Amino acid sequence: MGGVPEGHESQILESLVGETGQIIFVARDDRRMAAVSEGLNFFVPQLSVLQFPAWDCLPYDRVAPSRDIVAARLNALTRLADGQDVAPILVTSLAAIMQRIPPLQAFQAATLHLRPGGKAGRETLLHFLTTNGYSPTGTVMEAGEFAVRGGMVDLFPPGLDEPLRLDFFGDELDALRGFEPFSQRSTEKYKEVTLRPVSEIRLGEAAIKRFRTGYREAFGSVSSDDLLYEQISAGHVVPGMEHWLPLFHASLSTLFDYLPEAGLVLDHQAGEAGAARWELIGNCFKGRTTRPTGGEARYNPLPRERVYISPDDLDACLAQRSVVQLQPFAPTDDQADGGGRAGQDFSAIRAQPGEKVFDIGCGVGFLAH
Repeated sequence: MGGVPEGHESQILESLVGETGQIIFVARDDRRMAAVSEGLNFFVPQLSVLQFPAWDCLPYDRVAPSRDIVAARLNALTRLADGQDVAPILVTSLAAIMQRIPPLQAFQAATLHLRPGGKAGRETLLHFLTTNGYSPTGTVMEAGEFAVRGGMVDLFPPGLDEPLRLDFFGDELDALRGFEPFSQRSTEKYKEVTLRPVSEIRLGEAAIKRFRTGYREAFGSVSSDDLLYEQISAGHVVPGMEHWLPLFHASLSTLFDYLPEAGLVLDHQAGEAGAARWELIGNCFKGRTTRPTGGEARYNPLPRERVYISPDDLDACLAQRSVVQLQPFAPTDDQADGGGRAGQDFSAIRAQPGEKVFDIGCGVGFLAH
């Protein structure tokens, strides 16, 4: 589809939703994903929009993606897995859609709804927190942490602006309110809240056993200086362990598996962005295959095809569904017309010494000040 300059996507996506019922928009990068999401929220606020961002760390990194990014991803995946209140438009990026993710069944019934007087009791809450990646601590300060003090449980769900304080009377939730982490002063009361996992890895007994077996199969015998293997075997959360995601699940899926009937809309230059992303993944993999030097810890990277989707596999996925490719230029004879045209850009004129934009105008004699 031609005639879709940047900023015109909202109208196009609204019309396509009316035809297909559900749309996945794949932006070429994170900046475009954010811009399109903001445009949709402004121009068509009646349409609910769900975001699925990519990890904000390099492939094969030693650090984990940020809590906020993981929260946004898990918000999307758990809502899609539950199949309830699913937004008609999912906005994502090429980097996100090329990354393999846990299977849909891993997030079915992976949420916990809390409200005063509800059925979820204290023991149910603590079991959910310990099996879904929350970290116990003495004082809750950051997202993903929880603390237990008698009948009171403090926790900081990712995605919220403040931590929560839950007061239990026996096994029944009596009060639910927010609090300021530094002063510990209570803020507003909450009628209800939905808790979601804080990691794409649920570090239970089965997952640890699967990791140990898969790690040895992939890399052979394990030495005692392999801290990743030793720490995970002991049940400890290791920063960056998400980069070995395939070893924690029997199989992985793609975002396409979560929305098998959705139409697909590709951003302008999406193909070039996919090729560049695959090259970056390959370069990062090669960098990790070199032997560590000095005091650097050993790093055993999984083959990139196990963690990411190759351009050929991505093309195969696209061939199985309806796809609209957007481009900003005037449409050719064999292209649909989005009806938009780019406005005049004065940036080149402003860069020229002595030129005045207001003198040029658009065929009108504006007076320059």
